[in-house]
Amino acid sequence: MVTHARAMLLAICMLFAVADTCGAARALTRGELAPLLGKKVVIAKAPEPTPWPEEFTIAFTTDDGTASGELFYDWGNKQQVILHGEGSSHCKARGSTGACYILENSGGTFEVDPVARKCEITSEWGTVPPTWVVPGVFGGVEDVNGVKCNRFNYPPSPHTWLETVDGGEFCAFGFPAPSFTYIFSPSSLKLEKPASKIFTIPDYCPKDTTSVDLQEAHLKAIL
Repeated sequence: MVTHARAMLLAICMLFAVADTCGAARALTRGELAPLLGKKVVIAKAPEPTPWPEEFTIAFTTDDGTASGELFYDWGNKQQVILHGEGSSHCKARGSTGACYILENSGGTFEVDPVARKCEITSEWGTVPPTWVVPGVFGGVEDVNGVKCNRFNYPPSPHTWLETVDGGEFCAFGFPAPSFTYIFSPSSLKLEKPASKIFTIPDYCPKDTTSVDLQEAHLKAIL
C-alpha cells in the first residue's frame, strides 16, 4: 500500500514538474498535496465546421485546376446552382460537350445541359441548408493549395468538407474521385444574393418530380 502511494506521489510530481517536491515525495503532507491535486488538465476541443453564409457566390476548380466552376447560393429562396465549365469531369460524365450545371430548388435537383438543351430531375430533394456542414467529424488538417485546412467527414457518405484552419473559409468539397473535387477560391467569395435569372428553370426541363423515374434518373447521374 505504501509503495502504491509513493508511486502516485512521484507521478504527480513528474506530471506537474514540481522538482523541489519530487526529491522529498515521502515527506509530502496533505496540505502540500491539495494544490497539486486541484490542478486541471485542459483537453483541446476538436475544430467544428463553420455554417455557410445564407447567400454568396464563389469560384472553384476541378480536374487538377484544368476546369473552372462557380457556386451560386441563395438560402432565402432555397436554391443553388453549381456551374461546371467546359471540359469538367462532371459534364463529360453526363455526355455534355460544353458547360453544364446543377440547379437545386424546392422542386428538386435538375441536371442541365444547355448546349444539348437536355434536362433531368435527378432527385426530389432541393438545396442544402447553411448548417449542413455542422455534423461533420474532424478528420485532421490538410494542405489545399498551400493553405492549412480542417477536414470534416460525414460517414457513411464518402464526401468531405474542408475549410481554412484560420477563419473557416471555403477550401474544398471532396469527392471519392479526386477529379470531381471542388477546390474553392476564397478570394472570389461574394457575400451577396446572386442574380435571380441564374436560378431560372429552362423551359425544356421536366415540370415536376412526378414526370420522371427518379431512381432511373439518379442512376444515370452517378454511373
